[in-house]
Amino acid sequence: MTTRPTVELRRQVVERAGNCCEYGLLPQELTASTHQVDHVIAEKHGGQTVIENLALSCTVCNRRKGSDLSSLDPVTGTLVPLVNPRTQSWSTHVSSLRAHFSHVDQGRPIGSIPLAEYRDTNIFHFFDSQSLSLFD
Repeated sequence: MTTRPTVELRRQVVERAGNCCEYGLLPQELTASTHQVDHVIAEKHGGQTVIENLALSCTVCNRRKGSDLSSLDPVTGTLVPLVNPRTQSWSTHVSSLRAHFSHVDQGRPIGSIPLAEYRDTNIFHFFDSQSLSLFD
């Protein structure tokens, strides 16, 4: 059973995130459901309910990420870590993903590629093209 963060801890997470999903960068104001506080490292993997291990997540990102820490590249079979908003900057993470997934983007900016192409790679299944284009 997941330990729920206190009201104060949730307030701190929301404030730190600027009321935006820390995985897909979607502002709370643009969603129909309330963003959720996610354990970056799930409790079943030893993660704790502390500010350093919590991230604000939209419902879509939280449901798709689940308790995963990584995903397999379906082309190479390489295990690739998912973004950890507590230890990685978005621009650094996206740059490393661009290099790793050059077989998908073929040199095109990530934001210009149809989302369906990234869904096929698993690792991009919870990013949208608008979020990724912020880093072009």
